[in-house]
Amino acid sequence: MLRKIIDKIFSCDIRIFILLLFVIGLAGRIIALLMFGNWKEPEFEYLAIAENIYRGLGYSYDYSGPLALQPTALFPPIYIYWCYLFILLGSKTFLNMYIGQTILAASGVMPAYLAGKNFFSKQTGRIIAIIYSIFPEIVFLPLKPTPEFLYVVFFLWIMYLFSLIYFDLVKNRLWLLSISIGLLSGIFVLIKIAGLIIFISLFCTLLLVNRLKMDAIKNIYIPMLLALFIVLAPWLYRNYVVFDKIFYLRTGFGYNIWIGNNAYSLGTTRMKNKQPLNPFLQEKFRDYFDAHMGDTEMSYMDFMQKEGMQYIKEHKMHYLQLCLKRLYYYWWRDTTHPLTGRPEYFYPYFVILVFGLGGIYIAFRHRKLYIVFILTMLGYMALYIPVVMLPRYRIIQVVILIMYGSYFIEQLLNRTKLLSVEEIK
Repeated sequence: MLRKIIDKIFSCDIRIFILLLFVIGLAGRIIALLMFGNWKEPEFEYLAIAENIYRGLGYSYDYSGPLALQPTALFPPIYIYWCYLFILLGSKTFLNMYIGQTILAASGVMPAYLAGKNFFSKQTGRIIAIIYSIFPEIVFLPLKPTPEFLYVVFFLWIMYLFSLIYFDLVKNRLWLLSISIGLLSGIFVLIKIAGLIIFISLFCTLLLVNRLKMDAIKNIYIPMLLALFIVLAPWLYRNYVVFDKIFYLRTGFGYNIWIGNNAYSLGTTRMKNKQPLNPFLQEKFRDYFDAHMGDTEMSYMDFMQKEGMQYIKEHKMHYLQLCLKRLYYYWWRDTTHPLTGRPEYFYPYFVILVFGLGGIYIAFRHRKLYIVFILTMLGYMALYIPVVMLPRYRIIQVVILIMYGSYFIEQLLNRTKLLSVEEIK
């Protein structure tokens, strides 16, 4: 019976398979939204900036009191203008926006399958799509006004396009594919600046494979870099005009290095009681902050960065402890966050971690442990572990674990002879 069910899953027409998974994924996300979502009141900085644009105050933010309202580069613009679009529609709640997010998030089953098919096999691609459609940590992403749900979908599309070059699956108009990767990567970075890690990882991988061959320079490297720069140029120009900084993408690093590294920090943005750390620190050191942080976003971030770096310099052992805690949070569980202890969050992650590590081991033996994924995982750890950690910061790593966990499942099905389909449609 089990073998017949598995054969049916792996032998049905791929178009029906993807459509069915999209419907299941969308239904699950909408149910989660109606049960757990908060669409009645704005949350987080993204919606606050979008509301300021709507009110004619420009791309601005006021940091909830420490600074007067002023131009900001706290976050890149794609997701903020997504929020702004739904504010323009005039709805009294943000339910329409979240429904839109669930639709976009559920559509990720398509690139999940395509990327998995090219990197591993058609069977693995189907398993990745199945897990993507129902995995709780991904299902809950579009329920918050943060861009990670879109970030994951773009990551999968970029990996699919990258695989076409990496495995030499496109013979003609390689320059056009390279431009497409550059354009998508530019949008990806303007969704979340950490997307640069993905672009750097895939670009370095292509350099390792193709070296500096003239054909690669002409058809891959130059078109890709030009397309990336064209997408980023308006945002870079705006920040140059506002902040007088060249190639400046965002202002948040100073705050992050400070909030994650101070005498009261546990390596995250929260305290032991799982409440936000920032309000406590702002109140405790209000007079000191008011006297030293200046009155612009840039001076505020410079002050925070100086404070964070000074603390690291003077408390090296505590900083090492904080980094080790963040490494633990990154791979296991952030004990300061109220979400990560919930069974529906932790246990599925535990399973995919075990399967993913098993898949990485098998992939290493089968030469399917791809450089691009290694560089990506190392890049995100290098970005977040020295600075600050939140559960959503590891979401790309979770997707990679899902990919390798799916490969592990496919190998297990083959070895137990539960998968008998010779040719997947």
